[in-house]
Amino acid sequence: MKKTITFLSVAIAAATMSFVTKNDGREGHTGSPGEPTCNTSGCHTGNPVNDPSGSIAISAPTMTGWQYQPGLTYPIQVTVTRSGNQKFGIGFEALQSSGANGGTLSITNGTETQLKNAIISGNSRTNVVHRTNSGLGGGSKTFAFNWTAPASPTGNITFYAAGAAANAQNNSSGEFIFTTSQIITPASGVSVEELPSLSSITVLNNPISDFLEVEFSNAEALSLTFTLYSISGIETAKFRNVQFGSGINRFRTEIDESISSGIYLLHISDGSGSATKKLTIVR
Repeated sequence: MKKTITFLSVAIAAATMSFVTKNDGREGHTGSPGEPTCNTSGCHTGNPVNDPSGSIAISAPTMTGWQYQPGLTYPIQVTVTRSGNQKFGIGFEALQSSGANGGTLSITNGTETQLKNAIISGNSRTNVVHRTNSGLGGGSKTFAFNWTAPASPTGNITFYAAGAAANAQNNSSGEFIFTTSQIITPASGVSVEELPSLSSITVLNNPISDFLEVEFSNAEALSLTFTLYSISGIETAKFRNVQFGSGINRFRTEIDESISSGIYLLHISDGSGSATKKLTIVR
């Protein structure tokens, strides 16, 4: 009998630990209108939301001035930071002012993030949330995914993000929740394909292997910056302040051997506007 009681005690303890350390993200907990955060009983409690000891930040490397172009896909990054923590999680939504989804979220790293839906005030909201044990990091963790803007302008859209910095002590107390939001607006007067200062932007050798060559036409002399991003939003190459005279011009550069095959975004900026071209690198 004594052995049986001991076995049952261990089994109960293991089941409890399994429940507490189940770290799949919870949908509908970004702190957006109508939603709580995970700073609730049985989840992550013990500290006020947005304690100054940590932070959460949203970035969109290929989006200029937080303005979106209809139909364009943007890599999004959400970084949760708190020194001393080793385990992190997120929830993320993109919503119109009505509370409905604004654009489309998609996963680029299925081992770290997933999509879940939450019904809030009659709207089925798509959430990007972390997967179990995917948020391991030394003091911070960045989660990356994609957001595709609506096919036509739908007014302002707000990104909502909540992040958790967990203590990995197999309980729900003494942990930290951070929230943030970012309003994005439709771009005015700048198309996906062209800048006001440029026309007929073309990647001549797409898909590309050893070198990148872009042709365009500009009426006046100008300076351009070319930045190459991976589809997950990681900057892989940058060429600043390249000078061009007026007329039909070409920008040509070798692609470093360290850049692997895949889909990339080439961001072209003249300081007042930008254009983004999708390209494929094949090795």
